[in-house]
Amino acid sequence: MGRTTKSENAQYHDRIIDIDILLYDDLHIDYPELQIPHPLMMERDFVVIPLKEVLD
Repeated sequence: MGRTTKSENAQYHDRIIDIDILLYDDLHIDYPELQIPHPLMMERDFVVIPLKEVLD
């Protein structure tokens, strides 16, 4: 269900479904269609800040 086209202002259109699996136990998966842990999660404050609170 990936985004394939961009809108007129170069932004991606919404997807029908968009689920980012950040972590799942100690699982590591690296397929083109699925990567766990999420490869960009450490670059996003809206992920890192709450995650730090949970893990502390």
